[in-house]
Amino acid sequence: MPDINVLSNRTKKKLLFYARPENHAARNLFELTTFALIKAIEEGVFDETWEFYGVGSLKPIPKVKLAKGHYLQMLPRVSFEEYKKMLGEFDIGLCPMYAPHPSVPPFEMASAGLISITTTFENRSKEDIENISSNIIACKPRIHELIDSLRLAKEKCYDYESRIKGSQFNWPRNWKDSFNDAFMIDLKRLIDAK
Repeated sequence: MPDINVLSNRTKKKLLFYARPENHAARNLFELTTFALIKAIEEGVFDETWEFYGVGSLKPIPKVKLAKGHYLQMLPRVSFEEYKKMLGEFDIGLCPMYAPHPSVPPFEMASAGLISITTTFENRSKEDIENISSNIIACKPRIHELIDSLRLAKEKCYDYESRIKGSQFNWPRNWKDSFNDAFMIDLKRLIDAK
C-alpha cells in the first residue's frame, strides 16, 4: 500500500508513460499519446515541477523531446520486483491500449497509488474500467480526451488519501471469490446452452 508521507513530500511530480514505440506494440498508441502529452504541456497542464518517464520498450531508445523543455526519459527494463518498487516513485500513469483485452500496467499503476489513465474499447466502457478503482481514468483514444484525462489526473494526484484508498481494487482477490456461486451458475448456464 502506498505511503502518504512518500506521496505528499515529493518536490517533483512524475508521470510514467507505458511507452512502447515498437511496431509490434502499435496497440499501445505511442505516437498518439506522445502527441497528446506534448499538447497538454503546451496548454499548461504541466509545468517545470513535472518530470516524464517512459517504460516498456524492449530496447533502449533515446529520450523524446516533448515541449517547453520537457523530455520523455525512457527507463531501462528492470526485474518485476524493481518495477514494483519503482512504481511508488510516480504520481500519474499513462497507459493507453487499443485492443479488446485490457492492458495490465494501468492496474499495476493504480494499485501502486498512481492516478492511471487508460483507454476504452468497444467491450471496455469508461464506467466498467473506472469502477475497478478510483485511481483509474478511462477515456476514448482521442487526443482531446487524453489531454482532458491528463488534466483530471493532475488534479486528482494531489489527493493523497484518495490515491491510497484507490489502490485497493473493487474486485475479487482470491479463487473462492472469483469462482463464487453466482459465477458457477452463470458458467453452467453457458455450458448447457451449447
